[in-house]
Amino acid sequence: GRSCEFCKHFAKCKRCRLDAPLEKFQLQDGICEGVRIHQNKVYLFAAWCLGAACAVLCATYMMYCMGFFAVHPTCTSAWRL
Repeated sequence: GRSCEFCKHFAKCKRCRLDAPLEKFQLQDGICEGVRIHQNKVYLFAAWCLGAACAVLCATYMMYCMGFFAVHPTCTSAWRL
């Protein structure tokens, strides 16, 4: 394949190319396979954590509002259309 650096014969590779910044090469059963590496992995994890924190905050706010209106039924009756 294109990621083989030294070939034993047509279908068997001895050594893969050196790793690139965005791709890591692994030798498995004489075949070099390229695995993509995402360079912004840390930022993707931080964005996921921020999104999860926002979801938890919104859920907490909704639970608080539902509890407030359940305890104070007079507040809800004034706002009915």
